[in-house]
Amino acid sequence: MAFYTTPLQAQKNPEFQNEQGEVTHKDSLSIYGAVNTLVARLGEGEYEVLQNVPRWGFYLQKASTRTRISMIARMEWGVNMIENNTVINPDATTAEDFLQDGIDAFTTRQGYIGVSHPVWGTLTIGKQWSVYYDVSNVTDYFNVFGSAGSGTYNFFTDGGIEGTGRADKAIIYRNKYKGFSLGLQSQLLGNVYHYAASLRYKFKELGVTLGAAYNRANTTTDFEGIGIIFPDKTLDSHVLSASYDKGAWYFGLLYANQDSEFFSSNQQVIIPDNPTEEPTEASILIEMPAIGVELYGRYRFKKFFNLYGGFNLLIPRADNDLPPQVDSDFRTYFWTTGLEFRTAKGAAAYFEAKLDNSINDKGNEVNNLYALGLRYNFNFDFLTLIER
Repeated sequence: MAFYTTPLQAQKNPEFQNEQGEVTHKDSLSIYGAVNTLVARLGEGEYEVLQNVPRWGFYLQKASTRTRISMIARMEWGVNMIENNTVINPDATTAEDFLQDGIDAFTTRQGYIGVSHPVWGTLTIGKQWSVYYDVSNVTDYFNVFGSAGSGTYNFFTDGGIEGTGRADKAIIYRNKYKGFSLGLQSQLLGNVYHYAASLRYKFKELGVTLGAAYNRANTTTDFEGIGIIFPDKTLDSHVLSASYDKGAWYFGLLYANQDSEFFSSNQQVIIPDNPTEEPTEASILIEMPAIGVELYGRYRFKKFFNLYGGFNLLIPRADNDLPPQVDSDFRTYFWTTGLEFRTAKGAAAYFEAKLDNSINDKGNEVNNLYALGLRYNFNFDFLTLIER
């Protein structure tokens, strides 16, 4: 959808005109998002309705036709769709206690402002997709299960703290020259600084893109907010990727080597001070420098169907010294396959299965998972032109 101003309106907006009355500015707004819910089989006789990153946002651009410089901004939020964001306490004795805070209705996914030029590149400031993800995203196309080996979403977060996913407090510069795409990133976290860089090259006629990225996070007090406290050290993440996108076929492959992978273990036993109380188990985070590999492939047929599959592998690195209570065969390794029926552009029904060969920290096998879901993506564009 587009809205255009009339010549009369243009005369009433001299800010957008030069002396000859020509168009000098273009304002555009995109309202976009995704609604994605599913029914998952989690185990024998165990089913649950879940949401899969529903979100909405705005993308704004004010472009000058004289300087070719554009000011851009994005605001994006995750949405809680399937659960009440207020908890009702029927035993409350006061009105204030009757309604208590529950799950947040909205969470920040992205928020940044920047400036862009077709030759000089783009500079953005805020919370945004990282330059590491520019390379690691080649396999992030599964509807439900994936991204376990790329090192993008470490620390059980969106990768914002370390800077590999939606980086927090980031300054990012991106530019393209012929087939090359360059990304440079820094996170300014008070007296702590993180750095990242990426480089990709696209062989346009072949449909092949190769990429490499590096991210360094300096750990100190900025990691305390998620319950992880390190001595001062650096955590390095590296990723290499290749993708093929031509016709009905798409393939993505990546290899990641990362210092900052963690997993949660319930094997820490807490002995109470009172001898009459029973010992309890507590969940702890265990550092696991790891190697990750991901593969994704898709074939589109009959215009409406996508058949896709691939695998995720994450194994401890050879130099990793895991605690003795962690099973020596511990690994994350699963295959994912799915069929998607696209009812219209941006709308689909899908079935996806996670066939698990993982071994958890206790040496136990992990259940297979199955999901049946619906996805609706939307994007509405509004454009204002100031004409002569």
